[in-house]
Amino acid sequence: LNCALNGSLLRAGFDVRPFPVAGDAGAAWGAASEVSRRLTGRAVGSPTGLHLGHEITVVEAGVVGRRERMRSFSDPRVLAAAVAQRIAAGEIVAVARGRAEFGPRALGHRSLLATPTTTASRDRVNRQKGREAWRPLAPIVREGDQRWFRNLVASPHMILTFEATPAARAQLPGVVHVDGTARVQTVAAHGDTFIRHILDALDALGQPPVVINTSFNRRGEPIVNTAEEAWAAYVAIGADALVLDEFLHERTPGGAIRAEA
Repeated sequence: LNCALNGSLLRAGFDVRPFPVAGDAGAAWGAASEVSRRLTGRAVGSPTGLHLGHEITVVEAGVVGRRERMRSFSDPRVLAAAVAQRIAAGEIVAVARGRAEFGPRALGHRSLLATPTTTASRDRVNRQKGREAWRPLAPIVREGDQRWFRNLVASPHMILTFEATPAARAQLPGVVHVDGTARVQTVAAHGDTFIRHILDALDALGQPPVVINTSFNRRGEPIVNTAEEAWAAYVAIGADALVLDEFLHERTPGGAIRAEA
């Protein structure tokens, strides 16, 4: 998980393929791969996707959504456009949808999203989460978009750093670290369609199609898992909006959460 070292090795010309899950969970995956190799002659490679955890279904989300009078969107593109508008306005949007990620990184299913176009947005995310101010935040970009980071390759697991281009330094100060790099997550055209819709909607608004992504949790707590955990963390963190599957909650103009009826 040493993203800086992984990125340095990549820039030095090495073929870097770090396993995205460290610790006991990664060791278990490796052990299963070795057993498979011994029994079948075939090793189990790295996972193609890490969304393997608890799934927030529309039924589970609906319990919270109806209770809190959240808006429901049948079209994910319309929901993504609403999220993009709030991000472009400088707001923090919490997202809890689909299956939770396997491993330590939130990759769009249990995330806090914000604009990377100002350092004030970065500082607010760190402050609301109780993180140290010096800690960097990661960007999500569209795979193949070379405007922002030099020699960008597929990095779906947010485990490599890349050198920021002059355009990124000027337009994305919220995600460029003091050493001029960023820990980038890329989203392929066939990847997480909801996040791609958000990036495309930002592009249509004339904004850089990039978002800050950090894990959706309070300081000292694990990443949220269920819809109820997401609602509790949303209230505690003070994010401006919450996506729960197809539901969207938005704070009032004064910043208050609507009291339960």
